[in-house]
This record gives sequence, structure tokens and C-alpha cells, in this order.
Amino acid sequence: MKPTFEETGDVLPEGRIKYIHGVGLVAKVKFVPNSKNPYSGVLKGFNNGIIRLSLAKPADQSKKSA
Repeated sequence: MKPTFEETGDVLPEGRIKYIHGVGLVAKVKFVPNSKNPYSGVLKGFNNGIIRLSLAKPADQSKKSA
């Protein structure tokens, strides 16, 4: 793990294999909190965000929907 944490860019170091969370999707999101939300800052809500969803197992082991 040390080489990955010391990398300055957003690409895995050469030769490193990504065993989990290797396949994912990225999407734009809007966060609309509950009207009784007592929080401020980012938890107050936002119009533009990015989220990444991925599996913690190889994609070929995931269940396919009918």
C-alpha cells in the first residue's frame, strides 16, 4: 500500500493491480436533505457534486438483473 499512498497523481503506480473496487461508475449528483436537517455546510445540501459507486468484488461475480 505504501507506493499507492505516496503517489502524487491519480493513477495507480505502474505494476500495481487494483484487486477491489476496480470497476465503478461516476455520476453527477444533487443532494437534497430532509427539510428538518439541522446541519450546515455541505450537509445543508448542494446542487452539483460527483459520486463514484463501485463493487468490492470482481464485476464478473456480480448478479445480473433479469
